Amino acid sequence: MSSKLRVEPSPDITFEVSGGKPNSCPLRLYNSGTEHTAFKVKTTAPKKYCVRPNAGVIPPGKHVEVHVIPQTTKGADPTLQNDLAGKCKDKFMIQSTTVQDDQAPTSELWAHVPPTELQQTLLRCKYKQASVGSEGVGGAIPEGGETGAFATVKGFNLDKLDFANPETLKARLSEANKEIQNTLLANARKINELTQGNAALAAQKGAGSSAGADLSAVRYKPPAAPVAVIDGFTPLFVVLAALIAYMSGLYTVLMTLPK
Repeated sequence: MSSKLRVEPSPDITFEVSGGKPNSCPLRLYNSGTEHTAFKVKTTAPKKYCVRPNAGVIPPGKHVEVHVIPQTTKGADPTLQNDLAGKCKDKFMIQSTTVQDDQAPTSELWAHVPPTELQQTLLRCKYKQASVGSEGVGGAIPEGGETGAFATVKGFNLDKLDFANPETLKARLSEANKEIQNTLLANARKINELTQGNAALAAQKGAGSSAGADLSAVRYKPPAAPVAVIDGFTPLFVVLAALIAYMSGLYTVLMTLPK
């Protein structure tokens, strides 16, 4: 009997590109049958993508989240530009079949699965530029919305985590931890740019005052609401640091779970 595996999203898997790099995209594999279903993921570009996990067994009525992570190089990537232009020809194939228990089939057993018992789902790869929100220096957070690390944590739905699959859980936590760290580094760079800009304005104002020049056109205007500082750190920095510490600790604990 062939498996009853439902794949989302389908028939396309879309990667959003931000900061010159494509983000990972999760695939959710649902076993809607009454038997264990084994699956494996194939791609036409194995060197371009990292798939975690790329094979496994799903119990009846359960699902697994598979993370597809594009591998990029530093600097300008002409392949990425072609992908964004709609010229990507990469494809993924999810093969599945029913099994007697939770033991994943070997490569030899996969090769001998009858075509009538093999389900195949084809996915086409697409790339698109991530929508530009209110990021950048001076950007404001929309009322009732969150960006950056806050959006990562808010979207971290515990109900959708598969605690029965340690490998998938570890991969999801590791990805979220990296996203938060990257956001913190980006914010640190923005703060550094603002600090350098303020120092330049202060130096220019000081030089103009000693020479009797009128610097009203470049007078620095402080923000309407001053930012509180806690022992030299802003509350935002403290919150982000606490989030990273929490995620890192949780990931470390899960790394010790038996596979």
